[in-house]
Amino acid sequence: MEGSLSEEVFHSYRLNPKLFINEVVDSVNIILNEAFDFFQQEGEKSLKIEGTDRSVDLKKGVDYIRKMVQLRVDNRLSVWEKYCLNQCFMVPEGFSLPKDEPPGDTCLDRDAELDAQLDSLRNKLAQVGKESADLKRELQALERQCSMSKQSAASLDKVVQFYNELGVHDKFAELVTSASEFRSSMEKRLTRMSTEIEHERAGKVRKLNNHGNGDHSGLHNAKLEDLQQFLDDFKNTK
Repeated sequence: MEGSLSEEVFHSYRLNPKLFINEVVDSVNIILNEAFDFFQQEGEKSLKIEGTDRSVDLKKGVDYIRKMVQLRVDNRLSVWEKYCLNQCFMVPEGFSLPKDEPPGDTCLDRDAELDAQLDSLRNKLAQVGKESADLKRELQALERQCSMSKQSAASLDKVVQFYNELGVHDKFAELVTSASEFRSSMEKRLTRMSTEIEHERAGKVRKLNNHGNGDHSGLHNAKLEDLQQFLDDFKNTK
């Protein structure tokens, strides 16, 4: 691929297929070595041979298996590398670079445009997050208000239920009726007592007027003791 049109095209777009392949191969080798190191450590723990001669023998066996696997992996990676260079990163025949503007500048412009779009999306995301927090606070406030309203409604229902169970309205109506009847009875009683008192006073006056051996001269001929008795009786009847 070196010195070919494909290398020139990828280089113009600031791409390096060879570097990509080398990074993949290095990553595979690192994973392979870490796997065998872990296998050896766990083997020593399971067999309880850490720091013994058997641990050295185990290491030799693991290294032998590692080399065998590494050889197979290297062969596979070599085939994969050739396939990538000859198939995946091979520019088709007849391909030509655009002559209007340098590809490198186009990539830079696209990167700048993507960065601007990314910044815009970040700002929008931050704004949406802020609005979401505000809506969440409003929702929590509404939930608290709704809960308080439900509690008030429940308390009112209990009061109404208690009021209905006690029959307060019926008892109040009964109390009003009883009070009216009591008032009417008291008025009748007072009227009757007033009438009786007037009759009693009139009788005493007549009696006083008729006092004195059939003499009809009235209060003029009444004795002082009779007048005093009349006044005392009159005061007691008030």
